[in-house]
Amino acid sequence: MKKIANIKILDIMKTDVVHFDGKAHVFEILSIMENDNINGVPIVDENDKVVGFVVKSDIYRFLRELGHYPQYPVELIMSKDVHSLNQNMSLLEASKLLRKENITAVPIIDDDDKLVGLISLENIVDCFIREYVENN
Repeated sequence: MKKIANIKILDIMKTDVVHFDGKAHVFEILSIMENDNINGVPIVDENDKVVGFVVKSDIYRFLRELGHYPQYPVELIMSKDVHSLNQNMSLLEASKLLRKENITAVPIIDDDDKLVGLISLENIVDCFIREYVENN
């Protein structure tokens, strides 16, 4: 089995990441998340730089409050204090961040700080399973 420290985020991250800009409507995002079984999505600016992250539970809580409508822009409810990791960092660094921050996914950026992927707990577990099967 490869040492976890030698596996790069780039090797296992998801690259076909659903993402939105901050003006996208809450209902539009929720519909796509439900249809595609996605829990969270990055929010990017016009240069594909991550400016936020939103998960389904944030949207559900928002919509339950009186006076909140599905047509509101996601920038009103997204988390703006977003952790991200560079694609060249190790899987170990990604694992530590997810655990420390108690999050299930983190956007992955390139050297220009542009969104290039997403890594989740599922990606990490799949990697461990694949490495174990290939080496045993």
